[in-house]
Amino acid sequence: MPEMSGMEFGLSTRRRRRGAISIAILLALALVCTLTRTAEAAGPNPGGSSPAGPNPGGSSPAGSGTNAVAGYSFTVADGKGTVRIPLPAGFDRGLVNSWVAETNGRNALLSDTIQQRLTAYPLALPGSRPVDVNDFDGSFAVKGTSLVATVESGEVHTNTTWWQNTLLAVGTSALGVVVRLTCLLGMIAMLGPAGVLAKTTCAVLGGFVATFVYKMMLTKINNRPLNSEEWFEVLSVALANAWAGNGLWEGVAGPWVERHGVEVMTRLANSLKALGRAAVARWPWLGTAANWVGDVINNWAPRFPGAVRSAVGNTRPVAGARRAAVGGTDTTTGARRAAVGGTDTTTGARRVAVR
Repeated sequence: MPEMSGMEFGLSTRRRRRGAISIAILLALALVCTLTRTAEAAGPNPGGSSPAGPNPGGSSPAGSGTNAVAGYSFTVADGKGTVRIPLPAGFDRGLVNSWVAETNGRNALLSDTIQQRLTAYPLALPGSRPVDVNDFDGSFAVKGTSLVATVESGEVHTNTTWWQNTLLAVGTSALGVVVRLTCLLGMIAMLGPAGVLAKTTCAVLGGFVATFVYKMMLTKINNRPLNSEEWFEVLSVALANAWAGNGLWEGVAGPWVERHGVEVMTRLANSLKALGRAAVARWPWLGTAANWVGDVINNWAPRFPGAVRSAVGNTRPVAGARRAAVGGTDTTTGARRAAVGGTDTTTGARRVAVR
């Protein structure tokens, strides 16, 4: 530490007793050291533009116990981890339970199902890397008014990086469900009982949002640069292609985006920030990334309707797409019909994602 003069500590330049000067210097040094330790413990600024760097101590213990904030929580103990996320008020319990049953029974490993669903909604985000979820087993469950994901690793992992990446995968998958349900509540308020087109519209939104958040957070955690404006443009175009290209924009997705789009994106941002606060004490890189992404999405939320509307204007509808949206057998390309649950020969991963 560079030597500091008496003037820098606010002391008078008049001659004082040597003992008083020594005491003042010692007190000042103690204060500076205390502030330095506090700043180091706080880590990077969650709301800043600097990325959250990779975990430099990947072999440090993940620890155990629960971190909870406003109903959002992370728990890790004895090789088992859980993520709890509140569901929106008025959610359709039957719909969530059916989704949970399908998810839990689809593959031998829960990680394979999450990998399939992330792959089913691909986003060519500049600077991002291919999705590669850790192998783990586990399950989803509705407990009270929360969606709870439980991870069973098969061994006690003390690697913090393994846990934060695994919790990221299950957490963003659960957030996609919350976005889907929140979207449906808006549809019901706007159109009455949700039909297949409304459910499909919201499934597409939840699927692409889950991929978007997962990739953005992983990119920040690994300290790779990204241009958020370019990423939001990719998301907007993907949603426009899925909605307008399949006859879902007029009368369904379009009115919903105008009336409820900002609200849903703002809620997503707030959920991410709550998850970040719950995670930051034990997994600072995960928590900091969640806070940062939450801030970025919150700032973009007011522009969401206009961005999708503009992208729709550049999208050419696909012939016969409305039949595909309700399970028809027209000749629409597999990728587009898969987004709305068509019955073509698309791979199971794409078809399953919307169910």
